[in-house]
Amino acid sequence: MYKQKHTKRESGTDFEKSWGIHIDDLARAEDVTVDAIRMRVMKWGNPFQRRAKPSKYEKKYGKTQAQIALDLGIHPITVACREQKFGNVYYESNITTTRWNFKKTINEDQVHWTQGGSWKFTLKSTYFTLEEAQAKLAELDGK
Repeated sequence: MYKQKHTKRESGTDFEKSWGIHIDDLARAEDVTVDAIRMRVMKWGNPFQRRAKPSKYEKKYGKTQAQIALDLGIHPITVACREQKFGNVYYESNITTTRWNFKKTINEDQVHWTQGGSWKFTLKSTYFTLEEAQAKLAELDGK
């Protein structure tokens, strides 16, 4: 998805002076266009903010719904059901019952929910840091 707009890269741009990273590098690390990074600055005054406000899961647990689901090995909808029923996504029942689909991660297409499909869950949190972006760039350059 990343597309570099400039053929000649200018060093020491205003963006780089303000935020400590070149806009092309940040766009490449986030896998978005340069315009998307500029829109983040226009909308929220910060290129390190992905959404307007954190989700209720980020506020309560510090992780997105999808991150919690990965940690627990369950589907994100199960996380939402546990939050609604018990008020805690980490709730485990003491009653042992037969669950035919307990921790089932494969759907009918034999694809895990994190591998795409029609699910619209994001693993990226609302806010991130310059260090996280630089680590992602180092990982991309190392490949």
